[in-house]
Amino acid sequence: MTAAIQVSSQILNILLRYIDEEGIANADFRSRIEAAKSVDRISIEHWWGLLEELATLHPIPALGIQIGMRGEIQDAGILGYLAASCDGFMSCLPEVMGQAVSALMKPW
Repeated sequence: MTAAIQVSSQILNILLRYIDEEGIANADFRSRIEAAKSVDRISIEHWWGLLEELATLHPIPALGIQIGMRGEIQDAGILGYLAASCDGFMSCLPEVMGQAVSALMKPW
């Protein structure tokens, strides 16, 4: 069941960066990406639909890898900054979990 899965709309910046760098001039596609950025989160189905449409507009081998190479830290939101501040994502988990538990245990 994927209906409840959502991703940050910040990830749409990767698609915009990709279409700009590759010179993909499709105003309708771009406007739908821009419109989707107006909310904090989009459904995983929406994200997949945009990726599938881009694959139709720009059918090249390893498109997903080419898109992913355009990713920047800010595209992953706070998790991107967290991962960048640690030796690796797994080394950040104890710190994050400790802070989360501390926040939950605070008296209101």
